Amino acid sequence: MLEEKNLSFGVLSDIHSDGIKLKRAIKDLYKIDMKTDALILNGDTVDLGYNREYKKIQKALKSSKNQIPGKIIISLGNHEFYKYYGHGPNTEAEEKELINNFLKFTGKEKVYSDCWIKGYHFISLGSEKTYTFDQPSTVQAYLSESQLKWFEEKINEEYEKNKYIFVIFHLPPDDTVKFSHYYKENIKQEERFLKIIQRYPNIVYLTGHSHISPLVYDNIFYKSPYGYLMIDSSSVSRPVILDESTGEEKNLPGGRSFGLYFQIYDESMEIRVRDFSKHEWIGESHRYFNK
Repeated sequence: MLEEKNLSFGVLSDIHSDGIKLKRAIKDLYKIDMKTDALILNGDTVDLGYNREYKKIQKALKSSKNQIPGKIIISLGNHEFYKYYGHGPNTEAEEKELINNFLKFTGKEKVYSDCWIKGYHFISLGSEKTYTFDQPSTVQAYLSESQLKWFEEKINEEYEKNKYIFVIFHLPPDDTVKFSHYYKENIKQEERFLKIIQRYPNIVYLTGHSHISPLVYDNIFYKSPYGYLMIDSSSVSRPVILDESTGEEKNLPGGRSFGLYFQIYDESMEIRVRDFSKHEWIGESHRYFNK
């Protein structure tokens, strides 16, 4: 007797305004599973944060509407802050404009939000400052005390010890998935953030940002000593190979495009890495048990 899944969803990140590859990924996921429950776009959905880029992605989503599940979760990356990149850190007005562009696109009230899908909790976090005069890094995420307190409260909402909680955040903490060993200080409040997630071994942390190619690296999965699981979703638009001696990135040739597909069962979770350009799986499925 086949085990019946409770939930399935796809995870795409680092689309960087590439509507063509986004549509191809959506179409491929639909062919795999016509009844997925959600689609997650985990940051750097656009390249610079212009309204015209958001309109381009919106157009791609609209043209694929018959292949998209009813629920889309979109998180904020670092590239959404880059419209004025050439002149130095964003002013307060520019930062507000760029965040508002994202909120208008997603329909959110804040850069962080949560929802429940078939009894599973999805919590999306987002930087509130990136590349400003008091937060000058072009990549580092800033989480306010208000967001961190909200996060703690949300994790405990209808909490069940043996049920997965999906945390969606574009950037990983240091020394977790492959990329984070070479590029440090991705989260300004990392210590405070880790103190929260380390208390919950049933967290499944979905991250992007790295663009690391799963064809070359098999450790896009990270199992924390505290129990929580982290998975790097590579990139829909521009997967890369990392020179481990120098940290230099090189684009993977061939127009490749990657993402993740999840199936959730009563006592386990199956995760597969997908090559949307070749319409094939990469490696074996990864099965994790929650008890």
